[in-house]
Amino acid sequence: MKTFDFLMFAAIAVIATASIASAQTSGGLGLRASLGTDVTLGLGVGAGAAYSWVPTEGGTAFEFGADLFYHRSSEEEQEPVTRYQETTTLILFTVRANGLFNYHPKKAGVYFIAGFGFIVANMNWERKSISGVARPTDDEEATAAGNIVNLGIGIVLGRAWDLRLETPMLYFYNTAGGATSFAPTFTVGVVYKLK
Repeated sequence: MKTFDFLMFAAIAVIATASIASAQTSGGLGLRASLGTDVTLGLGVGAGAAYSWVPTEGGTAFEFGADLFYHRSSEEEQEPVTRYQETTTLILFTVRANGLFNYHPKKAGVYFIAGFGFIVANMNWERKSISGVARPTDDEEATAAGNIVNLGIGIVLGRAWDLRLETPMLYFYNTAGGATSFAPTFTVGVVYKLK
């Protein structure tokens, strides 16, 4: 873990702990389901869970959770004597801490989301000939880790349901060649609060 990552996560933990300790709060588990996309407009599905600490009167809440996203795409390409199929599979695992501002879980209304977290991504790419002159199958697999900066807006729909629009910005720092890469994403999700 890089020093910056540790300091950022520690700062969020200290702020959250101080806020939770200074106010009467209630906690609860929530389940999330999301659809996500990036600048290439490929769709991914996600599921996760988070534990939230919410002031009894509402206001600023904190949640800590994990999510798993999955994307698979396939396309065909024709070259003069061979037709190829390319398949890409992407799996993302995230751990995030979010602040929920102006959050009143039992009253319908809009709230704002800001958070930080960590991500591990695994990508598998395969290209194989499906007709014409047979060629060897090409495949690559890569794993990268990085950080998430998350901003969004949520709507409390009722006692048990929230709707969220979020823009998790992914920063990978151990991609091929050691270069840092940036991937803006967009997710639409629902949260079901168990308590």
